[in-house]
Amino acid sequence: MNFEKAKEILDQVAADRIRWGKHGGFNMYSDNDVLDALVYIHSEGFLQIDGDEALDMKSQLTASNRAKGAAEARERKYKGQLDHANEQIRALVIALEEAEKGA
Repeated sequence: MNFEKAKEILDQVAADRIRWGKHGGFNMYSDNDVLDALVYIHSEGFLQIDGDEALDMKSQLTASNRAKGAAEARERKYKGQLDHANEQIRALVIALEEAEKGA
């Protein structure tokens, strides 16, 4: 096993899992191929995450999710304001057209 082969296997498995969710399998790779790739990547030190780093990653994810939620709330608020302004513009245009017809 080498890095390129392990990366190829894990990239394919990850892509299938992202695309198909829990129904995504290992495609053309056997369970042993995937396990060998994981063992190789781990033994080379690529998957070494200590507890503090994992907690920091979780807090960053939480902060990102909160920021995303706040941004989506602002989007809804501004979209509502824009829709209201567009309704007012339409009403004013109609009133102006009626005023021009009456004059």
